[in-house]
Amino acid sequence: MAKRFLQDERGSALSSMILLISILTIMGLTLTLILQNNAKISATDSDSMRAFYAAQSGIDYAVKASLNTMNWHWSAPNQSIVGSAVTISVEDNTIIPALNDTLQVRIKAVHGQAASNQVFRLRLIDISGYAVYISGSLNDVSVRDSAGTVKNSLAYEYASVLPEIDINKLKQMAIAQGHYFNSSLTLDNGSSYPTGNDASYYHPRPNGVPSDTPNVVYIEGDLEVKNSASIYGIVVVQGDVRLKNSQKLEVILYLPSPVSVVEPQDVTLYNKENVYGGIFGGANVEGNGNPGKINVYFRSSYIQKFFRNFSTNGMPYVLFWRNWKQI
Repeated sequence: MAKRFLQDERGSALSSMILLISILTIMGLTLTLILQNNAKISATDSDSMRAFYAAQSGIDYAVKASLNTMNWHWSAPNQSIVGSAVTISVEDNTIIPALNDTLQVRIKAVHGQAASNQVFRLRLIDISGYAVYISGSLNDVSVRDSAGTVKNSLAYEYASVLPEIDINKLKQMAIAQGHYFNSSLTLDNGSSYPTGNDASYYHPRPNGVPSDTPNVVYIEGDLEVKNSASIYGIVVVQGDVRLKNSQKLEVILYLPSPVSVVEPQDVTLYNKENVYGGIFGGANVEGNGNPGKINVYFRSSYIQKFFRNFSTNGMPYVLFWRNWKQI
């Protein structure tokens, strides 16, 4: 009886061990299959994500290409974007009368099995209609039309998108004209820059007749104009602009830096600092608590020539286009 009991115990233990080994084997195989499937899913997700971002980049490409050509009906098979071949089609566009300066565009980009279909509402702003267009603040400054009437609609502050300006072209033209300063420039005591027949927005002036080419002055540092001095042309200032004692700036003042400041240096209201042309870029324009201390007079012809010659696409537009809806 005892012998049979021991045999039964050994058989039961062996059966339990075989069952445990079988369970562990099945669990191991199951885990292996799960890991393999997860790896496949992860690889598929990664490929899909790459394809999606490639298609999304195609959308960005389509908007920029359309703006450069002003053509909103086109297709471009197999554009090479982020190392991928992306097919793009701009399918239709609709002007929305209720939304000023707004264009609705349907664009499709396809890469492999991934497609991005989106509707954009684009707002094109013609900057040439502004005397001041800056990403900074505008305080205590009078913006006036060409007749001298105060018109606040000619100013645009806190702009989220600035025009793309060919800064290197401006620099090279200033160098060619002899108007490049690798540090700061100070004009004082009634002096003007440029001088002589070139004391005008235009350069050169053969026989005193203005040409269609603007003077370009490029200043790596600050610009200080004081004591009835004057300056002409397109003036690029990487630093600050300080004005004192009734200055005249017959200029398009372009400030690429978002930390530049245009401000008066005296607090009396008897002397006015006048800019005839426009101010554009990343600057803050401050009257320092003296309304009307700085006056900006709108000069359409100067502004048109600035954008026609130096914007990267030759047009005075900025485009707000990242307000899209995916479909």
